[in-house]
Amino acid sequence: MSEVEWAQFARRYGAQFEEKVPGAVCELHGVGTTDPDFDAGWLPEDELPAQDADEGDEAQTAGGKKTRGVRISVELPRAYPQQPPQVRVMSEHPIREHLQAEIDSFLAANAGKNVLRPLAKWIDRKIGQWRPPQLQEDDSETANGQDAGPNDPKDPDDVWTLAQQLMLEDALLEFPKSMEKHARWRAIASRVENKSKRQVINRFIALRSALRSARSKARAEFEAREAEAAEQRAQEAQALLWTEEQQTALDAALAEFPASMDKNERWKSIAKAVPGKTKRDCVDRFKKLRQDFINQQQQQQQQQQGAAANTTKASQGTTNVDAKDPRDDQHTESLPNLNPEERGTKLALQELFLSNIDVLFLTSIKCVVSCGACGQDLITRVSANQAHKAWCQGCSARIVLRLNPALVHPGDNNKAAFLDTEHAMLQDIASCDLRASCASCTKLHTFSDVQRSRPQEDSCHKCFAKLQISYQTWGLEIVLRGAAAAAAATGAKKGAKAPSGAAVKVSKAHQIAVQEQARLITPGKPLPNLGICSHYGKSLRWLRFPCCGLAYPCEICHDANGECAETKWPTQQICGFCGTEQPDSRNKPCTNCGKYINVTKASSHWEGGKGQRNKALMSHNDSRKYKNSKLKTKSNKANRVGPKSGPS
Repeated sequence: MSEVEWAQFARRYGAQFEEKVPGAVCELHGVGTTDPDFDAGWLPEDELPAQDADEGDEAQTAGGKKTRGVRISVELPRAYPQQPPQVRVMSEHPIREHLQAEIDSFLAANAGKNVLRPLAKWIDRKIGQWRPPQLQEDDSETANGQDAGPNDPKDPDDVWTLAQQLMLEDALLEFPKSMEKHARWRAIASRVENKSKRQVINRFIALRSALRSARSKARAEFEAREAEAAEQRAQEAQALLWTEEQQTALDAALAEFPASMDKNERWKSIAKAVPGKTKRDCVDRFKKLRQDFINQQQQQQQQQQGAAANTTKASQGTTNVDAKDPRDDQHTESLPNLNPEERGTKLALQELFLSNIDVLFLTSIKCVVSCGACGQDLITRVSANQAHKAWCQGCSARIVLRLNPALVHPGDNNKAAFLDTEHAMLQDIASCDLRASCASCTKLHTFSDVQRSRPQEDSCHKCFAKLQISYQTWGLEIVLRGAAAAAAATGAKKGAKAPSGAAVKVSKAHQIAVQEQARLITPGKPLPNLGICSHYGKSLRWLRFPCCGLAYPCEICHDANGECAETKWPTQQICGFCGTEQPDSRNKPCTNCGKYINVTKASSHWEGGKGQRNKALMSHNDSRKYKNSKLKTKSNKANRVGPKSGPS
């Protein structure tokens, strides 16, 4: 292999070295570095061989025979690569000692390997790292603490301002990683004022290291917290788990240590008698068992009272309201049908949010229905798959409600259940109880009294996963069937004909359904009487009270019709023009239709910022109308009886 090929190999990172010549000895002239921040004037002056000078090497000076670089001798032994090559630095220059030591350490660390290609890169990098002795003394002073670092004000070149940092961030986004490495960093350095390529790279490495360190620290803290929480949950679960042996020991200890003892000493003695349980565990277990016993006694007492009441009504010849109707669905703990019978009012959970929940279904709802005969409202709770019967308090009409739930999952929540009503019309839904399936272990979990815009969360009792559920409002829609549905689709009235020519019979059930649809609180449709009640004639809205979850025109209507022991001021309102539910806000327009629903319309001076400033058109009740004005009424008494006389 010729000397020119060896020199090209050294300067081009080994791209031309494809053949090995055992026993060859050659000298590499003008060996330098590709680092753009390195000053070539720091290297010794080397004379190129005649054949290289004739070929016009790119590293030649204007004379064509000399260049700046290091002369290196390379001898390739016959036993290569088992025996490493002999590399000697020939230039008499301060860099010789530094470069020879680095080459020897590299060859010793890579004995028995093909090292010619990586050796060329190693030499290129080590030459770029070398500095003249004077500059090395300056670096040693910096390392000894005389210079604090890249942001020390003593070294203006290493101080980074906010503007330079923003330039660096913009340049990193502008020039992607797909570019050639050296070209990319040169382009980035050109966009940062008063900073070299090496300073830009060092700044990037320092920021990346700090970010990785902070990320690792945050991850370690998060894992520590998660481990602590998991351990705490495991301890709580272990405390709730009682074996038969521990329960037997607790029963025996309760009998052995009577309640006449000191309370603290008694429970300490009981805890010592129960293996694996603390004093707090024993107290909590006792309270739970006592509460379960009380609940069981109350349930049995209620059942006995209900049976006695039914017997009394049967003996008097009256109709038993709670009797099982043959049309009622059989109650079951299994999951409901995916597509229940579409009958009555379709209920949908709008803007539903589920976290770690696969499916859910309703078990009961708290709703407001109005009697179909007299229109009086009734607040009741309806359980799923059971016929709920009640009597109207106004006209004693019999009302029957049936709730048929459907499976709801994140991909399909357009129907949650169907509420079938007899002699009643649904007005509003306050809250619901539901069962949700954990996405991790499929265990069913109960959520109680879930209201609009009030998220609920809990932990799974089996895998301790966090479960969350929330919804913004209910979507209510009347489902028409048979001829009524055909009439609604064609918009026909009674006695009209369908497009095919056949007469469409509009039944009374269809007319009731249309009236019922008009009275529902549905987004996009106005409220009854635009939300105006007898107490506030200018309030065009309804308020949803958080104490019961129901909507009323005002607080007086709520207190008169509601069953809340304490009234809480509502935080949600329903627009009377479009039926949109939104946060309660005074003197602001509706977020959907833009109309003002709670602003007085009296022609006063301000009128909420939209009133009359013309004093001629201003209300007579406004004190500003006659202030400093000639329109003010003057008394004519002085013309009739004379001017006012002074004191005598």
